[in-house]
Amino acid sequence: MSWEDKKPLPYKIQILKFIAEQGTVSIEDINRHFYPDRDNSRAIRVTLYDMGVGHLRYYSSDVKNGVWYIKDPKHFQYLDFYNPEFSYFKVKKPLVHLIPHYLEMNHIRTVIEQDPGLIIEQWLSETWLRSLPVNLRQYYCSAKIPDAIFWTKRQDGGYKKFFLEYERNLKSPERYVEIFRAYGKRQDVKDRNVIYFCASGIAKKLEAIEGRQARIGMLDGSGYYFQFIDLENFYRSHREKRAEKKEKEEQAIVKPEAKVEEMQTV
Repeated sequence: MSWEDKKPLPYKIQILKFIAEQGTVSIEDINRHFYPDRDNSRAIRVTLYDMGVGHLRYYSSDVKNGVWYIKDPKHFQYLDFYNPEFSYFKVKKPLVHLIPHYLEMNHIRTVIEQDPGLIIEQWLSETWLRSLPVNLRQYYCSAKIPDAIFWTKRQDGGYKKFFLEYERNLKSPERYVEIFRAYGKRQDVKDRNVIYFCASGIAKKLEAIEGRQARIGMLDGSGYYFQFIDLENFYRSHREKRAEKKEKEEQAIVKPEAKVEEMQTV
């Protein structure tokens, strides 16, 4: 059972928790995560100012009000009431060159958690993992810290662990040799539970690198450990699922009204 299930979270604490876990967020991220069907950005902005959340000017086509982060240690103390591991968190100002990576990870997390076919039991972000002492962090991952780890609940009641990586830019082939081998040695890496979300054109290149490592014996084989997913296709699939869900909901509303009209006609 995840700790959210044990203690109901007030509205402001939910937002504060999301900011602390992700490290750097935009108002658009918060709105997408908590209010996917309406624009609540003005109320979110007021809430962030009221709570004293840190603000950093940042401009892009997708971000209108800069980015936000935890700048006051007392916020971690508030969250510590709900989960003692927040006591390990430290205030860190966002690194500007990494902001696009942070924001994309926020989007990826939200889409995964909103997938109707998944039950996300727990989500640990890179920020969360890096805040932990080494002896605790080793329980979740090795020296290679992923962009996130999450667990889904299976139909049999068990849980499946996933490692998530976001590749915005392609690394050197030599670096992927190290990373893929490190994952391949882990006991909890199996059944393609390492997911790479890739910017345009990167997924096929990573598949080729994996295949090359498998052919020369550096991996047990290809298709055992990794999934390489094109990010835009991932988002497109999510939009289609949401549109289909909305259409079904609208049809469910129309049908009872049709029955009432039939009864009145009789």
